Amino acid sequence: NLRPLRGTSFHRKEGVTTRAPSLGRGCRAQRGGVGFLFWRRSRLLFDFPLGKVVVSRKAVSSARHLPHAGKALPGVLFFHTRIYYVKEHPTMPTPQIRNIEGIVLRASKGGEGGRSLSLFTREMGLIHLTLPRAVMNRCGTGILLSFACVRLSAAIYPEYGVISQYEGRLLFDMMKLSYEDMTCWYYVIELVLALYPVGQKEDEAYDILMAAARAAEERNPRVIAFIAAVKLLAAAGYDPTEAIEDPTALSEGARDLLCRFRGYRWGSPFEGSISRALFTECARYLDHFLSTICDTEMKTAGAFL
Repeated sequence: NLRPLRGTSFHRKEGVTTRAPSLGRGCRAQRGGVGFLFWRRSRLLFDFPLGKVVVSRKAVSSARHLPHAGKALPGVLFFHTRIYYVKEHPTMPTPQIRNIEGIVLRASKGGEGGRSLSLFTREMGLIHLTLPRAVMNRCGTGILLSFACVRLSAAIYPEYGVISQYEGRLLFDMMKLSYEDMTCWYYVIELVLALYPVGQKEDEAYDILMAAARAAEERNPRVIAFIAAVKLLAAAGYDPTEAIEDPTALSEGARDLLCRFRGYRWGSPFEGSISRALFTECARYLDHFLSTICDTEMKTAGAFL
């Protein structure tokens, strides 16, 4: 004695229904086959290895001849009908709404007209966030250049984050630099993206980037970028002044200059002069250091030469 479900054509008229129950997009149909069903009174939803299974009324009505029909006993049912496997979607995680301050390293094209931002923050280190087109149109694009300091609100999920609003200012305008000097700062950006892990707090590296960007407004931007690269390498655990395997790789003057770059204090005058020949020797050694010790092939290698 089966009770039909209300709202189906089987309830309105006796016989076999020709309409499958509406299960939404999470359901896919498969025709034919053999099923092992746990028979229960007035139930059309069964537990199956592939998930939840909904069997059409044709299969249910043909099961009345089973010896244990209507009882909570297992039976084997051969049928030629439709089975609807309902996909069980995982629960969407609740995002963390966070206010973040960081330095823009790179802004690339995102989906649906938005942007994908790579930022370096004090609290979370290197992070990648999605900037929707609607938010970008509302807040503007003037501060999405490299080395802009931004304050933003974002919904942080386990694997990605979405920006809801932002504001900020440029620490210095890279667009005003010459092509050669601009390439040196792209060298710094590539170094950070290659050596620093995502989501790991790095106070020292954040302070280096912030101080270098501010100093580039007043001092030689190429020299400041090189000093930042040396300091960022040391903060990442690859100190170029301590890992010189071959003493002949650098001359005495170049080694002294590299150590002075490493120990430079931001905001203070640089001690001594910088010879172009020694600077080029240090730059060539830094490219070699990155490819051999750090195992990183830089696309901007040779920027300081």
